[in-house]
Order: sequence, then C-alpha cells, then structure tokens
Amino acid sequence: MKLAQISAIPFIFDVPDSSIFVFRNKEEAKFFSASLTIKGKKFSYFPGDGILVLDNPSKLSDFFQLPQNSLHLEEQMKIKPEYILTFLVKNGYSRVSFDPYEEGDFSLVGDVFEIVIKKGKKIRIELFFDVVEKIYLIHQDEYKIERLKSFRIDSRTDVKSVKVSDYFENVFCFCKGELCDEHSKKTQSLKLLEEVLSLKILDAKDFLKGKENIEELLSKGYEIIFVVRDSYEEEFAKGLGTKTKRAVNLPYPFIIPERKFAVVSFELFSSKKKKETKPKLPPINLEELQEGTYVVHKVHGIGIFRGTTIEYGREFLKIEYKDSAMLYIRAEDISLLHKYIGIDNPPLDELGGKTFALRKKRVKQFIERQLSHFMRAIALRRAIKRPPYFRADDILSHLSQTFLFEETPDQKKAIEEIVEDLCEKDYPADRIIIGDSGVGKTEIALRASAICAYSGKQVAFIAPTTPLALQHHMTFKQRFYDFPFEIAMLSRLTPEKEEKEIIRKIREGKIDIVIGTHKVLNILPYFKNLGLLIIDEEQRFGVSHKEKINRIRATCDVISLTATPIPRTLKMALSGLKDISIIKTKPLNRGTIFTTLIPEKNLKDVIEYELARGGQVIYVFPFISGLESIMLKLAKIFPTSRISSIHGKMRPKDIEDIILAFMYGKVDILVATKIVALGLDIPNANTMVIERADLFGLSELYQLRGRVGRGDKDAFCYLVIPDNISQKSKTRIEFFIDSVNFSDDNIGFKLSLKDLEMRGAGNIFGKEQTGHIYSVGFDLYIEILQEVIESMKEKLELKKVDFEPYVEIDIPAFIPKWLVDDPIVRLSFYRAFAMAESEDDVEEIKKVIIERFSRDEKEIYQELENFVKISKLKVLMRKLKVYSAIFSKDLSYVDIESEKGKVRIPLLNGIDDFMQIMRKSLPENA
Repeated sequence: MKLAQISAIPFIFDVPDSSIFVFRNKEEAKFFSASLTIKGKKFSYFPGDGILVLDNPSKLSDFFQLPQNSLHLEEQMKIKPEYILTFLVKNGYSRVSFDPYEEGDFSLVGDVFEIVIKKGKKIRIELFFDVVEKIYLIHQDEYKIERLKSFRIDSRTDVKSVKVSDYFENVFCFCKGELCDEHSKKTQSLKLLEEVLSLKILDAKDFLKGKENIEELLSKGYEIIFVVRDSYEEEFAKGLGTKTKRAVNLPYPFIIPERKFAVVSFELFSSKKKKETKPKLPPINLEELQEGTYVVHKVHGIGIFRGTTIEYGREFLKIEYKDSAMLYIRAEDISLLHKYIGIDNPPLDELGGKTFALRKKRVKQFIERQLSHFMRAIALRRAIKRPPYFRADDILSHLSQTFLFEETPDQKKAIEEIVEDLCEKDYPADRIIIGDSGVGKTEIALRASAICAYSGKQVAFIAPTTPLALQHHMTFKQRFYDFPFEIAMLSRLTPEKEEKEIIRKIREGKIDIVIGTHKVLNILPYFKNLGLLIIDEEQRFGVSHKEKINRIRATCDVISLTATPIPRTLKMALSGLKDISIIKTKPLNRGTIFTTLIPEKNLKDVIEYELARGGQVIYVFPFISGLESIMLKLAKIFPTSRISSIHGKMRPKDIEDIILAFMYGKVDILVATKIVALGLDIPNANTMVIERADLFGLSELYQLRGRVGRGDKDAFCYLVIPDNISQKSKTRIEFFIDSVNFSDDNIGFKLSLKDLEMRGAGNIFGKEQTGHIYSVGFDLYIEILQEVIESMKEKLELKKVDFEPYVEIDIPAFIPKWLVDDPIVRLSFYRAFAMAESEDDVEEIKKVIIERFSRDEKEIYQELENFVKISKLKVLMRKLKVYSAIFSKDLSYVDIESEKGKVRIPLLNGIDDFMQIMRKSLPENA
C-alpha cells in the first residue's frame, strides 16, 4: 500500500510501549499522550499512553520541527523570574509593556508573566517570590480561562528538523481495516500486524447519534473514552459515565466492536457547527482608563469616565454625558467602551445616542465609498491567473548564509510568507512589508527578486528618489554578485545612450532586475516578461504615479516596503483583504541608538566626538530660514569640516546631488529640514542633532532618529529644546525619549497615536478621514472599518451567475495577441471581464491592460474597444436577465430573449443604441 493512500483514522489499542500510531495532527500528542520510546529516549509532552499524532500520514517521510530547547514549569516549582525572562528573550519571544496579543509576545507585570503561545491562546504564570503559584491557559477570543498544573514553553528559534522515519522506532498507519508499518520491518511489528488485521473498526458517526446510544454501549460493557476540549465538555462526559481525555480535536470518532472499545467526542451531541471566530479588536487598555478619561460607548457616544461604584451587589462604570447625564455600565460590559483618541476636549454626546448614531452612519458610508475601488482591485487581481514560481531553495539558502546579519524571527516569517505568495498561489501577490528603518525590509525584497529572476521573470524595483534607488542598486549588485542575474539602474543620472540600451535589453528580456525612480514606471510596457514590481515608500510618489501603480498591480506580483507604522487593530481589520507582514525586531548586531536631551552649549563636544571617530553628522532644524545661520555657526566651530544643507524648496537635482555627496563621504555635516527623513541608509552617519525638537511630531522625530545607527556602531540622537517651552511640550519630548530608549518593539505606531492625542490626527491621516476619526474616536473608527470589510468580503469570492448572456454581433472583438502575447495572462483577462459586475469594472480592466501593455496610452485598439463594449453589454444583460442578443449584420435591429419572452428592437446606432436602451431600463441603484 502506498503511503499517500493512507487515511489517518485514530486508533488506540493495547500494544507494546515502543509502538506509535498515527493521528491527525501533532497537537493531539500533547493531550492524548506521549511518553514515547524514541531510540531509547523518552519523548514526553504530557503523561499518556504512547501515541504520536501527525498532521498528514502521507508525509511520514518528511521532516518535522522539534524544539531543541524548552522550559518546563509546574505549580510550586522554584524558579527565579529572571530565569524565565532570560529564556523567553533568548528563544524568540518579544516583550511588550502590557496585554500581549500577537503570537510570540509576552509581558511581565510585577510577578506575573503573560505569554501568547499561539494565536488566541495565552499562558499566564503567577509567581510568589521564586515559586510558581498558578498557571492559567487563557483563550483570548472565547474569554475562557483554564487552570493548569504544568506547562512547557517551547523555543521559537532553537528548532531542529527531524525525519520521522529516522527518529521513531515504529510508526503505524491505519487504513480501511488494515494496520500497516511502512518504516519498520521488525519481527515484533509484523507479529503485531497479524494480530490486529482481523479487527473491524467502524465510524462512530454512523452508529452513535446521542446520549441513548452511549448508555446502550456502556450497558454492554464497552470502554468509552470521551475526547474533551474544555471543562464544560468534561462535565458533560462525566455525566454520561465515560472516561475522558483532553485533546484539541478528534477528527474521526470510532468504535472497535470486537474489543468493546470506542472513542467519541462532543460533536456527536451537537447539531450546530461551531462558528469560525473572527479576530476581535483588543479590549480597552485598563491602564489608560483613569477617572476623567474621554471614552466612546458604542451606542451612546463620547462621554467621560467618572470611576466605578457598587450598586445592588454589582460593580458599575460611571460615564458622564451632555448636561451631566450619567450612564451606569456593568463592569462585565466594559468591551462596549473604547478610549477616545482624537481632538482635545471633544463635545459630549447626549445620552441615548441619536446624534452619535448619525455620525456612525456617515463614517460607515465614507468607509464603504473608500473601499469600493479597493475591493474591485482585489477581485480583479484574484481573477488574473499566473503559474506559481519555482522555489529557488538553493539560491535562498545561499542568500541566507551570506546575509551579514542574523535573520530575526519577524524576517524569517516575512520571507516564508513571500515564498508562499509567489510559489504556492496562482494569482498575483500584493503584500506590504512594514517595519522601522533598519529592520531589513530590503533583504526580504531581495529574496523575492531572486525567486522571480530564477523563474525567468523580470523584476522592477522603484524608489521615490535617486539616492534611494542608487542604494538599492548597490545592495542588489553586492548580494547577487555570485549569481548570473543582469541588474540595471534607471534614474536621472543614467546617460541617454545608456538608458536606450537598457530599454532595448529590457524588451529583449536580457535584463532580470531593473532598479530606479519613477522612470521605471514609464517603461513598464516595454518589459518582455515582468513578474514582480517592488515599491519602496509608495506614499512618497505623486498621484499620477500612484494611479499607474494601482492599475499595474493587478497584472503582476507587487511587494510594497514602508516604514510608516500601522496599528495592530488596523492590521486585524485588513486581514483577508491586504497581505501584511510586520517586522518589529532589528538584527541583533545592529548598533544601539542613544537618545537624550542636550543643552546647546554641549553640541560642540558631541559633534567633535563623531567627527573624531571618522563619522558624519546630520543636523536637523524645522525651518528653512534658519539653515544658513546654523551652517555659518558650524563653519566657525569646525572650519576644516565640509558642510552642506538641503531643504524641500531646492530643485530635486540639487537635493539629490548633495545627498549623494553625503553618501559618498564628501560631506561631513549635513544641515537639513525634515526632508532628510528620506529613508537613506548611510552606516557612517551615527550622530544626529535635532534643534527645536519640540516643533516636530513624535512620529517625525522617530523617523528622523532612524537615519542614524544603520551599521554596527552605536549612534546618538541629541534633542535640543528651549528652556521656556510649555510643560505639555516638555512632557511629550520626555515621553519620546523614554519610549525609544526603554520601550518594547513596534513603538512607531504608539508614537503616532500619541501624536494623534496631543497634536491631532491630521499628521497621520488625510483631512477627510481625520474628520471622521474625530467624530467617533480612532478605536471605534477601526471597528467600523472591520465591520464594513467583513460585510464586503463576499465580493472577493467568485460569484456564480445563473446564466452567461449570449451576444452575436458581426464585429471583431477580442484582446489582441500583439498587445498581450502571453496566452495565460490573456485568458485571465477574459476571465476578469466575464466576472465584472459593473460597467466601471469593465472600464477598469481595460485601463489595466492599456497601462500595463500599451507603449502608447493614447493608441486606440479597435478590437479591444469592441470587446469592452460587448462586456459592458453583458453586465447590463445579467442585471436585466436578458439571455441573448443577436444583432443583424447591418446592426439595424437586435433580437433579444429575456425572462419576459422574445422581442425585436430597431436600432439607429447599433450596439450603442441598444446599450442606452438597457441602461434606461435599469432600476435605481442597480
């Protein structure tokens, strides 16, 4: 019997301890058992009977991941908190300040650890001095808590690949009445096979329908094991008089009549399918809920938290509304509240929520309008098909080994997600990589480029400025030095003759990777076989460039890189629509950036120190008018240093020339406005001075600070503020310094939110969106966004239509081969046209084709125009349930058949006439 044919059916039986049987997934081993005999060693998850669980018995020869390092904890065990903390940090867990939510995050508050071991599952460890007092398993999405006697924390980084067949002495699979051993041919095993071959095993679902059947089997002397997942199911099982075992899931309940043995689960007694749990927004942070805090109630709107009170034996939260009206909310209903993040001192709502309901309705309508175009683009992208790329494992392995920094867990995860996007999915990827400066986003783009080029496709990498493009080009040339990839660069620095030669080679497919500025966007139609488009800091491109990018992204794989932070709640809201990878952790051997306030009189010493160690200095000031005086002052103090300045009013060419000079070490001190936060990577610039730091937003300061500390040297960011600034401004700067020096990962968005609270949302979001955020508060805005997305997700599925309209007309109508020569891509566009739900959808698909493949956007392709008309006509026919339309040869009439019957319609202007008639027949809002 071939292993691939084996179906995993659970099997429990009295067998020698060295035998191992196959179940559905590894998780079950942790609960079903596993004191397994493995080459003479004990391999234990929890006490049990000696059973292994695998995810797929057809992959028994494959490798599985076995943690090499773990920490076992049990109640009353003596252990120092410092030891647990050190283990977590060294084994791939990320510390956060409070309420960990993402997998791999943990917090330590007092003597209590909370560790998210798996999405939706959190372990809480309570210590009393050096003793483990209590261990809890918290189901975050279901709000359930279970107490455990012990738990094992596995390493997230120290993992070894182990081959099942080499590691276990005996591995058995059960299939259709046969027990077979594909990996071990020992005599003992063969005897065991002979013993059990005659056993008949039945599917319990066919025989057990409820409580009565269980009682009947028990009366016949059956041993019944009830697999339970929680305390409720355990109590239910005990009420039936059965034995219980804990497990994540029982895929196949079964009965062995000859042995009077059965294994059942709660599913046999429940007719309802368990609903798939949607990711929930994290509850309000209790640390932020202080008396006097502005909050938002989902029904009543904006109010002020006035503390708690005990009434009628229950605790209530008091919320003050307009005209001193007071709302009492039961403490258990705290999930109805969000902290208000928006403007200072917002007006209070009237209790009852009438005006608030209207504001929420407007917000929802605004979000729906914003998302409609986005949803069409997603549907189009998923309609376009392309074959998966080759995995290029050898190249990826080499790139990993030659990477100068050790890959962080976040980087590894992002790379795995990119590989899955490109090599396992059959529609174009559209993933955004988010991470602070210096976390290694470019390396991930580089790995994706390797996969694409290895598969014979071309890569286009665009950056908003020439210096950035130049840096990426240098990185790619260096990292791909050992590979036969042809890499070119296009920017304003490229000579005209060389540019023409590069475009010629792109047309012929002789260049694999092209890196450049928006110039690359203009030549995308010339690519012979474009596979991947990489965009660095897309938000820095102009409107026309963004429109081009949005049309092109449906026809090829797209990866966007950005340092603009994103809130966890927004990431959750966009899940399923936008593929997002977040990199929080910097490589281990990156230098530390020390941030501090400094008096102006000490600036000479700190700049002198940096110049003395051969480094460069960036000096930032908020106003163009002050740059010249700063340069004169620095020139007097450092007469031998080379000093230049840049600001946003200069010609782009002049800005780039000075930045390039700074990159090449021809400038020692660069004086600039915030324009310097361009995303440059200059490892030799390790001191930054920000004068009048109080006039910058916190997120702006954070982005500026990220320009130093790009190499392995320690870096310094010095903030200068006047003595007479307000206490609020001083507090904000102190908050920034404490956050960046001592806080946890992913601080970027926390600073943005602090800006939103203290300076307004206009610094983060557009003006129109900002107004809507102010009206309901940021958190509720995100929740409404999530609700809208959930309601619109069904539009992503391919809808089945009751019929496909038939159109017969004597005009040439097709997608020209000379325009789209790849047959797979061309057929994908036909499929996209067939799926179009509106005339706007059809027009958008046409624009994508022209933008992507036409070298002259103004050129008219009559065959394509005719096909577009017919596609729009079919959209109208579907809406009006017109099954067929047969036009006369001279287009003077059309015979149609609909649910109302057949009719002939005379026409003056052919198909255009008929389409106009159809549009007028549409009901409103159709």
